[in-house]
Amino acid sequence: MTAVAGDIIRLAFEFLCNGSDQMVNVWDVELDTVPGGDDDGDIMTKLLAGAAAAFYDEMVVYMSDLVIGNFVRGFNRTQNTVMPVILNTIDGTDSAEILPFQTTPLLYFNGTVPHVQGRKYFPAVCEDASLGNGDWAASFVTDMVSQAAHILANVVSSSLGFHYVVVLDDNPATVMRPTAGGVAVAPRTQRRRTLGRGS
Repeated sequence: MTAVAGDIIRLAFEFLCNGSDQMVNVWDVELDTVPGGDDDGDIMTKLLAGAAAAFYDEMVVYMSDLVIGNFVRGFNRTQNTVMPVILNTIDGTDSAEILPFQTTPLLYFNGTVPHVQGRKYFPAVCEDASLGNGDWAASFVTDMVSQAAHILANVVSSSLGFHYVVVLDDNPATVMRPTAGGVAVAPRTQRRRTLGRGS
């Protein structure tokens, strides 16, 4: 059955760095509106376009140009069905020296459920995003705060509406919609960048 409004979709954005090292961002979104006639392939294409505009728009200029989008894999958690695989068209654009792959910006999201926090680690960024003292540059922190605000907002992509959620329980999928976002002003480490581990 095609995805409908209210369904929770897990999206795994796969990136390759240097052509072989895999980095994955996992996002859970709730569909708000689904245009009539759209099949799951249409929905995935619109989810990618919306995520590129809302989840990555401030970050791609800091992501290394060695980070190239590979695939986006989707899973409808509500209906327990696999969505069509599509090409990930999100590529990094920064040509400066890349930081170690495991060094990553962290955005976090809180809501009304105690002790629950959504976290988003982004693909490898470059040295010009950081200062010599070990913190991120002020301009980068400002852009991360802006990115967090975009992630919290409702997204509309060619009449498909959705928003970011944090999954609390898999069976059935229960979620929390974050109400506030924040950023880590110093680099963080994400050691496992494989499908389904971390985000």
